[in-house]
Amino acid sequence: MCDRLIIKNISVIDPAAKNTECRNLYIKDGVFTEAFDDSIKEIDDIKVMDGTNCYAAPGFIDSHVHVFGSHAKLGIEADKIGIRQGVSKVVDAGSTVINDFPYFKKEVMDKSLTDVYYFINISRKGLCENLSELTDPKDFTTGDELSNFMKQNKNLVGIKARMSGSVVKEMGLKPLI
Repeated sequence: MCDRLIIKNISVIDPAAKNTECRNLYIKDGVFTEAFDDSIKEIDDIKVMDGTNCYAAPGFIDSHVHVFGSHAKLGIEADKIGIRQGVSKVVDAGSTVINDFPYFKKEVMDKSLTDVYYFINISRKGLCENLSELTDPKDFTTGDELSNFMKQNKNLVGIKARMSGSVVKEMGLKPLI
């Protein structure tokens, strides 16, 4: 099995340098490791490919997904919409709640090749039970609970509170106050 790959003459998109330039890429064990010069030749354990008329880009970020498929009605597997599509990071937009987070971390974050970041849903129900999660104040996560959770969890982007009329019903803006 070939665990090293050279892609020659590929157009590399470099956002930091704000340019695209023709380069040679070296991949070892599935990781881009270094640039190299044209003196490297194809040998037994290095596969060489021609990247002419092809592009290489850094992994993209999808900032609004629902990847808690086993709980959220809208959920889909993180790697299906992530790494398999050239997206290295996804941000789950509130599919999980504090009480379900350990399961979300174990079943989604820890098992995905895609880096998963997330918004925690302010409702105790989240998107997991129904799509009207903010109609009853008893279902709101408290400020103290959210504050403690936010201090302890990496990859947390923020708090999700869907405020459309179909979600809050007669509550209006009360879930935000």
